[in-house]
Amino acid sequence: MNRTKEIWMSGFALFSMFFGAGNLILPPLLGFKALDQWGIVALGFAVTAVIIPILAIYAHANLQGTLYDFGKKVSPVFSIIYCMLIYIIAIALPAPRTASVTHEMAIQPFFEIPTLLTSAVYFILVLIFALNRSKVLSIIGKFLTPLIVIILLLMRIKGW
Repeated sequence: MNRTKEIWMSGFALFSMFFGAGNLILPPLLGFKALDQWGIVALGFAVTAVIIPILAIYAHANLQGTLYDFGKKVSPVFSIIYCMLIYIIAIALPAPRTASVTHEMAIQPFFEIPTLLTSAVYFILVLIFALNRSKVLSIIGKFLTPLIVIILLLMRIKGW
């Protein structure tokens, strides 16, 4: 794969990974509630939803080695505790929310399926992606990003 294609594919994959319902619903809601203070709210949203994630991606790209290697610069014990906390937070906070949103928004309005079943299928798919990490970027870049862009365009057209 040539370098330009890799850059575009990575960019689309990052867009797909970071773009969520909060990025679609929250900005207009915040602007509406902020009234004449919308500029400050927009700046705060831009900092927390755009600038900080971009800085995090940049920092991670410049990280030589793993997260454990990064923490080991302080001490090996710190690194183990640091890695465990990062992984616990990364799993415990978003996982239940993503499973419940998937059920509430995509399944429940159309099918009478228990939440537990939806969550089980959801987490099996997550496990499959996690076990095939090397293919995730390609899959997301090729399939998920175009789907998100098409849905956004359809929403925009319907809004007009």
